[in-house]
Amino acid sequence: MKKALREEIERQKELMSFMEQSNFGQELGQGIVQAIKTGLGKGVMKSILGIDDIDLDTETSSTTSDEVAPLTKTTSDDEFYKSILKGVGAPITDENMKFLYAWRQAEGGKARNNPFNTTQPKPNSTFYNCLKKGVSGCKSGVRNYMSSQDGIDATIKTLKNGRYQNIISALQSGASAEKTAMALKSSPWGTGQLALKVVQSYNSGSSPKPPQIG
Repeated sequence: MKKALREEIERQKELMSFMEQSNFGQELGQGIVQAIKTGLGKGVMKSILGIDDIDLDTETSSTTSDEVAPLTKTTSDDEFYKSILKGVGAPITDENMKFLYAWRQAEGGKARNNPFNTTQPKPNSTFYNCLKKGVSGCKSGVRNYMSSQDGIDATIKTLKNGRYQNIISALQSGASAEKTAMALKSSPWGTGQLALKVVQSYNSGSSPKPPQIG
């Protein structure tokens, strides 16, 4: 049963990743989040996201709290995250790092050198999954990248493709992790409100648990 639930989680996350380069926008992304809420149960999502007090039944507010918790944790992947911030012209702050931890934790997945499940093509990359098939095979899907640098470059290129300027602007401004997560929620990227929920759990005292990039 546990294996089946995890497979269903992975399938839902693949659908969410498709949103990143689709034209459906936030409305469909929120529909997918609602499907996860009603179809998988809060207990399962707590287990997968590693959050003790997540409540997926409560819609997130359009405003953010002024309360933030200091970032007391670092990870072995910090240089990867810092390279992304540098690549979009954003400062390396605790709140920006907290946001990236939360985003990674919300996205999950095991695509190689691809923490946020971008579908950006890159030479020598392979498909982690297939989200759109063509006559000759897979046309679009989350990618496995050959190196950390390839993954960093692909993530930066995706963020700069014109559809995610609100995320970049929030990072560049040094906004709180919660405000940047709100920007992510309102963007076409398929994570939806999950990263915001994770940030709020950090601010309530939960320890960051982003899966290792590899």
